[in-house]
Amino acid sequence: MARPVVLALGDPTDILRWHVTSTEVIVANDFVYEAGTGYIYAMSEAQSCSSLVGIALDSSASGETDDIAVAKRALVVCDCADASYYVGAGLTYSHSMGVKDDAGANTIAWCASNAASGASRLKILIDVLKLGGSDASNFETYV
Repeated sequence: MARPVVLALGDPTDILRWHVTSTEVIVANDFVYEAGTGYIYAMSEAQSCSSLVGIALDSSASGETDDIAVAKRALVVCDCADASYYVGAGLTYSHSMGVKDDAGANTIAWCASNAASGASRLKILIDVLKLGGSDASNFETYV
């Protein structure tokens, strides 16, 4: 699976600093979540989509603990499941496929372009503030 690519960011206040544990490896453009600890982790299907805090703009290797920048609103191109997509349709995260149709649940992003069946990459909009499940009280200082 190819890494997501950030095409555009929202307002500069949409970029926040988050804590990373020394054992967590995060690669720039990973979807990241926060689990009530104040630290972020690379997203996998095991996490609730409501804990998504954005897309990492920096990387953090094992042993590093420096805060990294995370965009809570961004236009992104990422892998998608083989299906037809329409602008505005809700999407959920799949660790093996990227994003896929959310079937009305676990929305983390919205389609920003139409794509016919057979497409492998999709332009999406991530807007954490529209998700409602993210705990804004944990957001750290602005970049």
